[in-house]
Amino acid sequence: MPQNLLLFAITSALALAGDLLTKGWALRRVPELYDAEVVVPGAVQLVHAQNPGAMVGILAELPGRGPILAAVAALAVVLMALSARQLSTRAWPVVVALGGAAGGALGNALDRLGDGVVFDFVRVYTEHPRIAPLLERALGFAELPAFNLADLFILVGLSVWLVHQVVLGEEPSAAPVTPQTS
Repeated sequence: MPQNLLLFAITSALALAGDLLTKGWALRRVPELYDAEVVVPGAVQLVHAQNPGAMVGILAELPGRGPILAAVAALAVVLMALSARQLSTRAWPVVVALGGAAGGALGNALDRLGDGVVFDFVRVYTEHPRIAPLLERALGFAELPAFNLADLFILVGLSVWLVHQVVLGEEPSAAPVTPQTS
């Protein structure tokens, strides 16, 4: 559906712009590797972290990973666009979610092409004396890996798409059937 592709492209562009703008802003706030600035005491910091792998450091040790991960991101964007194209116009929230994920993938791919790493700048954690031990026992951690806006777009976008596919199970739209008169 051309309408879906237009919505997908606009959403992708907005997500990409948002990712690049927030990375630029954060780099000005925490310019040096390992710099940190408290945003919400005991919960959120701006940090300067570099991720050589994919989300949460997956494939960080893969030789030649920069161009490989950038190529995988480009392929993922094409697949997301094809999926968006096949959805009905009623599924526009899923198209928007896929566009956001595509914009995030492009943002991290562009980041990676520079020096082979992605700039992550949000740290969410707790040092609360009661909550931190509970989280560590239940989840094994009381801190999320550093992330950026692109990571959020990818995570939320693909989660929405997956729920839509699994829970709602919408079939790809087919060509409209025109009724025949006798």
